[in-house]
Amino acid sequence: MIRSRLAAILTAQGRTPYWLAKAAGMTVPGAYQIAHQEEMHFRAETLDRICAALNVQPGDVLEYVPTPAPRSSGPGSRGGRQAVRRATSPTKAPRR
Repeated sequence: MIRSRLAAILTAQGRTPYWLAKAAGMTVPGAYQIAHQEEMHFRAETLDRICAALNVQPGDVLEYVPTPAPRSSGPGSRGGRQAVRRATSPTKAPRR
């Protein structure tokens, strides 16, 4: 998972998402959402403007955090879902 470190950078520099929005030419909601992990879909151009405004590298803004592998309950597991067996009625012989 990719995580934004933008809030920590802004705090360390004594800046706000409002300041960043004005300095980087982006919307205030957009700056807030990136800073507070609400939005992680943005263009490389936006990242470029954020880095220029804050005088940082892209690796300072974004970090990779490994996602834990899902636990399985053994071979043939259905990802935590339990199999449901349907009750079937006995088969009747065809009428003649």
